[in-house]
Amino acid sequence: MHKRKRGQRILKMFRALIIPVIATGMFIVGTIIAPSVHLLIIQAATTITWDAGGDGTSWSDPLNWDTNIVPNATDEVLIASAATINISAPIAIKSLTLGIPAGTVATNLNFAYDAISVGALTLNGGDLTVFPGANITHTPASGNTVVARVNIDVQTGSANIYGNINVDSKGYAPGYGPGPGVGGNEGAGGGAHAGLGGDGRSRAGGSVTYGEYNLPDKLGSGGGQPSAGGAGSGGGAIKLTVANTLTINGNITAVGGYGNSNDSYHVGGGGAGGSVWIYTGTLAGSGYIRTNGGDARDDDRDGGAGGGGRVAIYYTTNTFPTSQIFANGGKPNGWDWGVQKGGAGTIFMKTPSETYGSLTLDNLTVDWYQTEYFKVKHTPLPDNLNLDNLTIKRYTEFYYASILNVTNTFTVDNYALSDISGTLNTGTLNVTTNAIFNNQSTATVTYSSLNWTSGIVIDNGGTFALLSGGGDLTVPATSTLFSNVPRSYTNVIVNGTLSHSSNGSTEAYKLNHTVSGNFTVNSGGTVNVGGRGYAAGNGPGAGVGGNEGAGGAAHAGLGGNGNSRAGSNIFYGNYLLPENLGSGGGQPSAGGGGAGGGAIKLFVTGTLTVNGAISANGGYGSADDGFHVGGGGAGGSIWLNVGNLTGTSTISANGGDTQDNDRDGGGGGAGRIAIYYTTNDIPMSQISAYGGKPNGWDWGAQKGGAGTIFIKAASAANGNLTLNNN
Repeated sequence: MHKRKRGQRILKMFRALIIPVIATGMFIVGTIIAPSVHLLIIQAATTITWDAGGDGTSWSDPLNWDTNIVPNATDEVLIASAATINISAPIAIKSLTLGIPAGTVATNLNFAYDAISVGALTLNGGDLTVFPGANITHTPASGNTVVARVNIDVQTGSANIYGNINVDSKGYAPGYGPGPGVGGNEGAGGGAHAGLGGDGRSRAGGSVTYGEYNLPDKLGSGGGQPSAGGAGSGGGAIKLTVANTLTINGNITAVGGYGNSNDSYHVGGGGAGGSVWIYTGTLAGSGYIRTNGGDARDDDRDGGAGGGGRVAIYYTTNTFPTSQIFANGGKPNGWDWGVQKGGAGTIFMKTPSETYGSLTLDNLTVDWYQTEYFKVKHTPLPDNLNLDNLTIKRYTEFYYASILNVTNTFTVDNYALSDISGTLNTGTLNVTTNAIFNNQSTATVTYSSLNWTSGIVIDNGGTFALLSGGGDLTVPATSTLFSNVPRSYTNVIVNGTLSHSSNGSTEAYKLNHTVSGNFTVNSGGTVNVGGRGYAAGNGPGAGVGGNEGAGGAAHAGLGGNGNSRAGSNIFYGNYLLPENLGSGGGQPSAGGGGAGGGAIKLFVTGTLTVNGAISANGGYGSADDGFHVGGGGAGGSIWLNVGNLTGTSTISANGGDTQDNDRDGGGGGAGRIAIYYTTNDIPMSQISAYGGKPNGWDWGAQKGGAGTIFIKAASAANGNLTLNNN
């Protein structure tokens, strides 16, 4: 009883001591032991301020803090000095504030160790605040060795980024990393990461992609280096975990470095973008997140641009504009046609309600002058991939040969290219705004619904319900179908453009449709294979090339002579069964010869209605250097076998005309048309196979020869053949 009363007296005494101390927010650290009484008295949170009283740079130097004690897990830390503070090991604090609200202090917090592999800067109980003018970064890689990466874990609070977390050019140095661009003095290649590096004028871009789209933590590779230097380094790596709200009103960036020219002549490759990896409850703000590849300078020997990096964001609620999240490849800033834009990076976002998450490949630029698809490097993705949504857009190139399952929506938009040679299973397939969906011969594409608006579909023979199901086909207005293999349909309606792909030196692609019902080309629609036959200078009847007026190509009609080069005198094909491509016109050294017309074969049991044109005309002979004119391409072939033929538009296989210039090229010879029908109300005035004509007054250039038009009614014994050169 005596001991119990003495313990109660001691407890009462310390209660009297502790209560007033609590009111001031201060505790005494220590353990007080009395008989039967053990009291642990803990220190309250203290604000510790950087005063640079020690070495002026090291977080771990006690003399750099106003308390002469390194902050610990209970401390609120304020750094409001124009200084660079290096963190060299994992630390734990309560909260961290960098800079001041006015943004006039350039505080720089540098991770000098690999915080992703070793351990994070941990905040528990408070917030992270980065004011304008302040920045968080990390030390660059050394050769192929990762020295540092940013990793901040806000375990119970929020993060407010008004300034920057910027690791631009903090990845692998030029010539280093898993995917460096190839170095050299004649235009070095761009570095790779998620997107491949763009080729320079004479050196290849980085060909090795790496990292994970959903767990991005890798540095970007460096661009290829010229002997005088100038290539861009890759972007660095950032990982942020924020329990509550991450508000980004500044920038979080891991952009690849610029490919420059230190000798004003030889340009280095751009560095690849790095990585940004975020976990947060709510994502908010109006700033930017970027892991772009580095651009390259315009100079005599242009370098390739860097491939895009990776972004992954896991969140519960998002009000941050996704239009301000970028991972595009860099672009060359010059006109050198030997250089390429880097491949797009990956942007992955996932909510708890999604099974797999949503992935976007966006190469950003829609106004780049080099719009040919071979001028953009592509973005590989892993085999056997499962996603909730996949979006490919804005000059992204995507090739896939494995199994791709997209639960909800697969979108190809805005000049992007999706090339499927494996298996694609999706809910909704969107092909929109001049995007290309290439269905290869080995592809299997299944979907629940199709939205095909102003897009391009290329059919190379794979399984695709729209093309291979044998049902009805409608080509929407402003959309294009390149049909490169024979197909059978019930009914066909063309409101847009039906064609086949361009050929080169062989007869690889022709349009061949068998229709058991009706085939309708509506006004505004067209079946057009003009200029899609043999390329310039190719084919059995290619025109003779040269700079003083190249010759026109031949098919049914001979090619017209140019100012100083002969047109072809080799005709070929069958007027009864026309199925050959037109040959290409003669080619000047600077280009400009017209390609031949393509080939159309339509067998329609019911009615073929031609209210939009059906054409296989040869291509125009132009002067690409403004002086020497190429020869016109020869007309191609049109073979129609129909029940009923009607309509108000035209059917033509004309040879290609040529430009008026000092050295005029010869016109292309016309192609061949054969029409078999039961009934026909299209007059001959709507059907033509004219030779192409030079548009100038140069008397040395000739019009191409007429083609053949064979028409036979089912009731006729032999049919009628017409040669008409207008």
